[in-house]
Amino acid sequence: MTRILVFMWAFLPTIAGAGELNGVKMSDSDSVAGVNLVLNGMALRKVYKFGIPIKVYVGGLYLPQKSADSAEIVKMSGPKQIVMEFLRSVDRESLVNAWQKGLMGNCIEQDCQVYKTQLSEFNRLMVNVRKGNKMTVTFLEDQVSVVTTGPNAKAGKVMSSGFSKNLLGLFINDKQPISKEFRQQLLGMASN
Repeated sequence: MTRILVFMWAFLPTIAGAGELNGVKMSDSDSVAGVNLVLNGMALRKVYKFGIPIKVYVGGLYLPQKSADSAEIVKMSGPKQIVMEFLRSVDRESLVNAWQKGLMGNCIEQDCQVYKTQLSEFNRLMVNVRKGNKMTVTFLEDQVSVVTTGPNAKAGKVMSSGFSKNLLGLFINDKQPISKEFRQQLLGMASN
């Protein structure tokens, strides 16, 4: 019995301190600009080619406090963050097209056309990603910052409070999310 307890104790920090989905581990907490964030949920992003699911990335949503209410999250003060770890290589053009398609049909505030300039700035920050690269998108009150790791690492920001809210909404709002399953998993409403 003692051996079992010692064994469990040795691995407890790993089990309790991280979320895991599809072989991707994410910390249960992070910090942005001195604000502690908690992992709200993890989700697997899939696209379908000829009806066959292709795993693209695992995303994790970090918030100042856990919530399953997308409207509350968008209005929540403080930073919010989406961390994506890619499970396959994705070229820049595919990323740009996905952001374009996703945002232009999904604005929660105003007409999406208002954010064309900000979306162009954001898309200039996109690079070719490889399996294992991470893209971290941080949503602040007045800006969105992007950091991508890997051989094509790049970082930058886009200033706009409306763009920040709408881009976050792309992942979690119920109007036209990336996918309903992905949204529910990020919001902690569905099992992975």
